[in-house]
Amino acid sequence: MYTSQIKPGDTYDKLKKCVTINIVDFKCTPLKKLYSSYHVTEDKSGYRLTDILEVHFLEIPKLFDDDIEKDENDPIVQWMEFLDGKSKAA
Repeated sequence: MYTSQIKPGDTYDKLKKCVTINIVDFKCTPLKKLYSSYHVTEDKSGYRLTDILEVHFLEIPKLFDDDIEKDENDPIVQWMEFLDGKSKAA
């Protein structure tokens, strides 16, 4: 999706912002956070090279981890709870 936006010889300014949202049913980061976002930054200074690439993770199992703080009024938390919802048996 990202690299298919340009052809060989094109300039990088033709690239449009690309955001990926990964909703996972496993803990994929060691962070004590329900959701996290990543960008392209320089390792030592933290300088953000560009804002046109973002990767987000919503880790559903962390909803049930009592050691992780969550705000029930946060729309992202509400969406995560909705996505984890189970149907009631009829």
